[in-house]
Amino acid sequence: MIPSFFTADYRDDRAIFGGKSYPAGVFATHLLNQFYINDTTARIAVFRDGLTFHIIRQLNDDYLNITEFVKTGANTLEALKALPKLRPFYGLNIEEIRNAVTTLFTEETGQKICKYFFL
Repeated sequence: MIPSFFTADYRDDRAIFGGKSYPAGVFATHLLNQFYINDTTARIAVFRDGLTFHIIRQLNDDYLNITEFVKTGANTLEALKALPKLRPFYGLNIEEIRNAVTTLFTEETGQKICKYFFL
């Protein structure tokens, strides 16, 4: 079962996030206000190396490089360290997300994906 971390619904100039309603631009404003504090965004951006999109492209091409798949999980775990410092993400259950990422991005899971989809 895939855990549900949060949902966001945008309508009528409002954002409903975690069951609470906010003005639509509030999250963008929070992120912009926190952008340079302690290099928060730099700490996340450094782990965006394009692997995630590369993995998606590989899957679309009926291929998966398992080493890159595992590295994507490791990079995601590093990015998660800074995420709780940003609103609205500070309210997420980061431990649950970390557990899901750790479970998903393993060599064993990569091999199962290859066996299921590409044989």
